[in-house]
Amino acid sequence: MHLNHLRLLLTGLAAGDSLGATSEFVPRSSVPELYAGLRDTGWPFHQAGGRMWKRGQPTDDTDMAMCMVHSCLEHGSFDGADVARRFVDWMHTSPPDMGITTRRTLSRIVGGAPWYEGALEDYRKSPDNAANGSLMRNGVVAAMADSLQRTTPFASQCTTASRRTAGRCRCCAAAFRHGCCS
Repeated sequence: MHLNHLRLLLTGLAAGDSLGATSEFVPRSSVPELYAGLRDTGWPFHQAGGRMWKRGQPTDDTDMAMCMVHSCLEHGSFDGADVARRFVDWMHTSPPDMGITTRRTLSRIVGGAPWYEGALEDYRKSPDNAANGSLMRNGVVAAMADSLQRTTPFASQCTTASRRTAGRCRCCAAAFRHGCCS
């Protein structure tokens, strides 16, 4: 584990998440106008879409990345069961926002599904649905994992069984590792 790189990646993820939350759920064509209207209000901006986030507060993506980081710091490596338990504990705090797919898969884990099977039912029903939540929190994996090939798909598997999403997470983690951790 690369603690300094982890700190830098987590800081970047949280800052980008907080800035991007302003335009979350806003149509792409409306984003420039949204930010232009907020330019003189000072950062951090209010969040878009009537969400209940406070100014500058990160979203569920950073919250879930923090669950992964805390687990890795405690266990020294990726532990899927512990990460899933932390995700479930976080879900029970009633966060202001949580992806629909994430809520469904974590609810299945609460119901007794193993951490690596919580997302299978959604995948079987809709294999082309490649939810992006695991990609959004994936940036920290580059500094936590000794083996991206082995760890990255499991880091996604708690909330999505999509092979495409796991592949995207692997590519993203490899790019982060090459860019800042080498």
